[in-house]
Amino acid sequence: MPVAPITNHVSEHLLSNIPHFVSLFLEDGYHNAAGKYFTRRPVMFADKVTTPTLNVCGMLDRCTPPTEAAQFHNALIENGTRSVLVTYPEEGHGVRKFPAAVDYAARVVAWFEEHMPAKGCA
Repeated sequence: MPVAPITNHVSEHLLSNIPHFVSLFLEDGYHNAAGKYFTRRPVMFADKVTTPTLNVCGMLDRCTPPTEAAQFHNALIENGTRSVLVTYPEEGHGVRKFPAAVDYAARVVAWFEEHMPAKGCA
């Protein structure tokens, strides 16, 4: 269940308000076509994902723009994996405000109850 994820290092670098975070983290640059920006992009491994995924983002997130979650969501759908994308219009990096925080908590619990139900609990 990715929340405010980085799924494509190139778009993250070019659209984020902290563009150099990725280059520091990867110790590479996006100009290197054979480098880590390309070989470590989670979106490029979406075809290997089989786990149902709830992608969550805030429309106002400048650190990890909502397009990051949308890219991963679309890649999962294209590859036949169940994915739901929830974008909170008034949230930034994380879900903090009422009533979005209540909605977020309810979605998380419902998602895990559906996909990872507790066994042997009454």
